[in-house]
Amino acid sequence: MDEATIVPNALAATVLIPLGIAVIFYRARIFDAIVRQQRMTGRRAAGLLHRLSGPWWVGAVGVIAAGTGIFILIRVIGEGTRILTTGAAGFDF
Repeated sequence: MDEATIVPNALAATVLIPLGIAVIFYRARIFDAIVRQQRMTGRRAAGLLHRLSGPWWVGAVGVIAAGTGIFILIRVIGEGTRILTTGAAGFDF
């Protein structure tokens, strides 16, 4: 990880973690909204979507998003610690 990407990665992590947790908690409502929107556009597709998937898959996406955010945050903290302890921040005075 480059020193220039630490801040953007930290911002991405702070967005992904709460967003993933929110998706996990509201997965049933999100799924119902998706199915309702699909019914407005295509009844066959909505019926197929409703039969083949469920709120569980929406929750799985939330878990993946939160896990990605946690992974990024761990990498950012590790890289920041490495830069602080070794002085390898790229500043040559």
